[in-house]
Amino acid sequence: MRVAAVHRHFDRDGSGAIDFDEFLHAVRGRLAPSRRKLVVQAFYGLDAMGNGDGVLTVADLAPLYDTSKHPDVAAGRID
Repeated sequence: MRVAAVHRHFDRDGSGAIDFDEFLHAVRGRLAPSRRKLVVQAFYGLDAMGNGDGVLTVADLAPLYDTSKHPDVAAGRID
């Protein structure tokens, strides 16, 4: 799956950025306080890989994904 497709899945309002609420909505069910703490840490950890502005953009996430090993990419069906 391409990074842009993953980003579109998380970007529920179509703003081009993933804010914390969108991120949380995409990865949660009902969160216990301890689980919420881990989700918050994951979000801000990903955000720190970008520009630390509290939103996740495709540019923030793209360096974290290597799709070259995906079977469809390896087979030349997608790039």
